[in-house]
Amino acid sequence: MRDWERWAALTGVAYVAFAIIGFFFVPDPPQPTVSNEGLLAYFATKTEELSFQVFFFGLAGISFLWFIGTLAGALRRADDGPALAAVAVTAGATANAVFFAGMICWSALAASADSILDQGVARGLYDLGRYAYTLSGLPAAAFLLAVGLGTLKTRFLPAAVGWGGLLLALLLVLDVAGATIGDDDDYGPTGTYGVVAFLLFLAWNFVTSLLLMQRVAPRRRAAET
Repeated sequence: MRDWERWAALTGVAYVAFAIIGFFFVPDPPQPTVSNEGLLAYFATKTEELSFQVFFFGLAGISFLWFIGTLAGALRRADDGPALAAVAVTAGATANAVFFAGMICWSALAASADSILDQGVARGLYDLGRYAYTLSGLPAAAFLLAVGLGTLKTRFLPAAVGWGGLLLALLLVLDVAGATIGDDDDYGPTGTYGVVAFLLFLAWNFVTSLLLMQRVAPRRRAAET
């Protein structure tokens, strides 16, 4: 393996770093129960913070796409068939795109909060963004499921990565169910459970990225020997 593959494996660490920076710019988004007046007031006062969040989340999204491709490439080389790797790439890219849709809605709301006269428009943008953030958990769960099954099948990474991915996929599905079917404010991007699930997703990617980088290095040294 070439040196650039080691750096490519570390894009998962870059993804986590950028995502955490972006998260802490706006760590307390408004709850769904907030009034329309309170909603507009919140986004009107958070325009600058949301701009920084969108920028760093954007960098995180680029890093995540690169990490998805690197991880799926390693899985494809380890597996006999391309199915799981293809699912991992498709699901991960879809999760990234849906998450970006949530960013677009909330950043647009922040940018125009002072000029929005119809409070229903503000509520619609907020709900659209919140559900986009929430529903990004389903393709993210499919990504974790594909990588988790591939890891347990091939052992190209430690089995703990596979089991952790499967468990986290279940937690993400439960978060989506709680926010949609259950209509519970504790779930989704504004709820405690949803934030914890998001942070666990970041932690899984961080560990997986480091382990993937360590896996690349010994193989290259062996080839040189």
